[in-house]
Amino acid sequence: MRITAPYGPRMNGSRYPFQIPDSLHRHTLIFAIKCALSQDIIMPVGGDHTVNYTYVGDIAEGVALSMKASFRGFEAFNIAGGKNYSISELGQAVKELCPKIKVSIGPGDLTKGYDENDPMLSKLHIRQGLFDTSKASRMLGFRPSYSLKSGMKELISYIRSQMPSKGQN
Repeated sequence: MRITAPYGPRMNGSRYPFQIPDSLHRHTLIFAIKCALSQDIIMPVGGDHTVNYTYVGDIAEGVALSMKASFRGFEAFNIAGGKNYSISELGQAVKELCPKIKVSIGPGDLTKGYDENDPMLSKLHIRQGLFDTSKASRMLGFRPSYSLKSGMKELISYIRSQMPSKGQN
């Protein structure tokens, strides 16, 4: 299984107290935490950067389908959300779910300022193209069912459920 940019409940750092990881591909978690805490999302640059986010529910479905499949030998499958979203689109989805917070994301790509020849760019998944899931669709019947907004709604709801109630220490 090749899984792209997974996000969802229980991802690293999503338990209270929230530790926001310093990673370029963790914007789903960072934005969800900020929404849950009613904090504004401000990024001066990076809005044009795209990522093929995949919600954990779709990942679980892809894994389950592969375990039920009957084929000989070994196969590699791409399990992905099916669409590249810009960081700006992610911000807009969160804004729709948390209309009271301010979301301001400047244009540009997150690779700005990085050495273009640095092999870590691809290792860190800073740059990401659209992953072809047609083989998983054809052989397993896999189709992503979570949109970015529906997945973010689930993640934000989970984070809120893990926050202590007001008045508790």
